[in-house]
Amino acid sequence: MVHTRIVANDLERYCQKPQPVTAVGICVLQTGDIQLGEPGTNGINFLNTIRAHNFRPRETGHQFNDFAYFKDKPEDFQFGLDEWISMKSASRILKSVLEHAGDTILILHGGKNDAKDLKEKLGLRSIGRFQACPSYRYPADGSSVRLSGIHDIVFHNAGNDAMATMIMAILMVIDWSRRHTPPGTDSFETSDGANFTLEHTATSEPAPISNTETGSEAHLVSQSSTASVMDTHPTSVSSNLSINDLVLALMNRPYPENPTFGSFTHCTGCDSHDHLAADCSYFRTTALECKRCHGNEHITKMCMVKEWKLAQKIRFHDRLLGPLGVREYLLR
Repeated sequence: MVHTRIVANDLERYCQKPQPVTAVGICVLQTGDIQLGEPGTNGINFLNTIRAHNFRPRETGHQFNDFAYFKDKPEDFQFGLDEWISMKSASRILKSVLEHAGDTILILHGGKNDAKDLKEKLGLRSIGRFQACPSYRYPADGSSVRLSGIHDIVFHNAGNDAMATMIMAILMVIDWSRRHTPPGTDSFETSDGANFTLEHTATSEPAPISNTETGSEAHLVSQSSTASVMDTHPTSVSSNLSINDLVLALMNRPYPENPTFGSFTHCTGCDSHDHLAADCSYFRTTALECKRCHGNEHITKMCMVKEWKLAQKIRFHDRLLGPLGVREYLLR
């Protein structure tokens, strides 16, 4: 049977020109994974099948916006581990997720801006052929999501924002269905022919989710094939939870043991793929001399000092370490 695939996507973009994409959040819900029967308390039978991913391109993933009114949270992905990939891989992953034998419904967190970036910066020229739905837009502080009872999602992180968009879309669909069908047990059929039953009685208890798969077995797209995460089931969680407790349970699912693409590590100082910046042995050594800001915390191509701060930063580093030509003696 061919199933419908629902994909929620969010892109983070650096505000300074050329405004590169710095993170790609992807959440996937395969209708074939959903247990037939009622959605469960707060849609648990639907939400527990979502796979969430936060991909950070190695070329740009170290960049983030930091303004008084707008701060990205690139390190705060709550539903898994950041995965560092190349920009080409980001495009390939999105294409493999969206190119599905059945119907694909694409929900964009960033609306027209994200649609434009998907086409122009990630090369998804055929995005128009997917069933693109308007995103459920909420203020930057996530107040609309919190009104639904969700309080613990950190926003301005691509993976978290995509997950919040998917959760709100599912909750709205369930609410709409229950308000537009007569009391009792009603069924509706998806485009792939799967029948779902909605229970409207207040005393109904959803069946617990159970399966034998673990979170570590979930994958988005295999490097050796186009098989996707929709072929496996996530770890089970308790079914009788408030919506916020359910979201917390989803955050606490076991992480994959191995990345699907790229690596879980990338140093934003020396640009190595086998460790994080906090573990970089070259930190504050001449190996990380930045010819732009004169610092020694990152190589030149990883420099993020704002233009209007550059002269001030150069003076600070020169006072601390001396000019570039002599500092190697000071750092021995």
